Amino acid sequence: MKKRIPTERFRPLTVARRLIILLFLVISGFSCMYKSVMEGEADDIKKARIYNYQDNNYLVTIEYVYQVMSKESGRGYTMITGHNDPRISVYDLDSGILIARKKTGRIDRYPFEFLGCTEGNLWFYSFENGIHTLNPANLEIKLTQDQILKNNPELGERLATCEPYQLPQYFQFNEITRHVVLTDQQGYRYFLDTEILAAKKIDEEYRSFDPRRNRQLETYISSPPPVLAMNGDLRKQIMVDNREVNSSLTFLEGQFIVDRNPVRTYEGINDHLSAEMEKIEALNNQLLRLNDLNGGRGPAYRTPERDTLNRLHSQRRNSENLIRELEEGHTTVAREGYSHRFSHLLSPDTSSFFVLHSSGRTKDANMMISRIKRKGSTALTELWTTEIPGIFHNPDAARETNSFKVVFSKGSPDFSYSQFEMEDNKLIIIWMLHIICIDMETGTLLWKFRV
Repeated sequence: MKKRIPTERFRPLTVARRLIILLFLVISGFSCMYKSVMEGEADDIKKARIYNYQDNNYLVTIEYVYQVMSKESGRGYTMITGHNDPRISVYDLDSGILIARKKTGRIDRYPFEFLGCTEGNLWFYSFENGIHTLNPANLEIKLTQDQILKNNPELGERLATCEPYQLPQYFQFNEITRHVVLTDQQGYRYFLDTEILAAKKIDEEYRSFDPRRNRQLETYISSPPPVLAMNGDLRKQIMVDNREVNSSLTFLEGQFIVDRNPVRTYEGINDHLSAEMEKIEALNNQLLRLNDLNGGRGPAYRTPERDTLNRLHSQRRNSENLIRELEEGHTTVAREGYSHRFSHLLSPDTSSFFVLHSSGRTKDANMMISRIKRKGSTALTELWTTEIPGIFHNPDAARETNSFKVVFSKGSPDFSYSQFEMEDNKLIIIWMLHIICIDMETGTLLWKFRV
């Protein structure tokens, strides 16, 4: 005889139980989408600076990890909402190894601005801690606002309060003078000397220090001479002073890499100024000798010496005009970090430069970098060319390809940030949320990784 085992009668869910289950499902869904801020891949890079500390070279980056809170699809569109969780990362430039990392909290709740680097300090401003520095080795607070403004305590109480998006305007760093720029509640600016920790009010007109690092790819360079231009439809060749120099040297979608490091740009203008000053001095000596001819009356008309005199006068006028342009650029870069009249090619010396170009016409074509040697205005030769595997020349175009989905299988990547730097015979490239290191002498790819 079979026994009938009684079963519990069905009981309708109470409102409280329904809410508990719903809350559990929501939390479970969010936890599936949550990315570890300390270990997850970043979705954006906001700023990067090379830093020299205790005879070693490091790259300090501000990275954003996007946390998806909801995702809805329909009618061919996907709507994603969420927030950014920033982190500060420090990488060793010799190996690419991560040295230190610190998360700072949701950017909409804990806004901050990375200002710059000085000996032993990374300078920041945040709503939570004010002006302060971090130890490069462990990213712990090293100097507080009270310590920094000990010589100007009244300024600490008068620092400007602003909206998060205004932080880059109110708090800055001049990489040439090594001064932190502070703003008070009345809109007055102050230079903070980072060595003696003393702030001085700026009486003259202040212009924001912005090196324009987001504009490092150009197809036309006019100053300093010679004029360089990428000419052609798809495959481009380099024209020097509007002349064809090497027709066999062409680049698919080629662009010059321009140096936006304000310190190197400033020093580069100095070097050009010194060279032009020496040129002027040599021209003046030649002109003096010619003008001494014929008892101080100068060369006779319609003689070779008179032709030489006219040519030297023309050269001196050109040099004087160039010196005026360079001096103007010198002053502008010192104050603002950038001059629209002066584009300094990224170069490890005075005779070579880099070209960025594409490996092909497909959407997932790789980035290529070439180092080109220039001899005056008459010769161009290729020193090396390196193709970087898995790094797309046009990341936005590659989004539709399977290759892209392999590299970016999750997240919400933003490719708007790029940067090209040089340090210790290394070409450092930030592109497509990767950091890439190339030996500038040989073109060898030393390392690359996804941030």
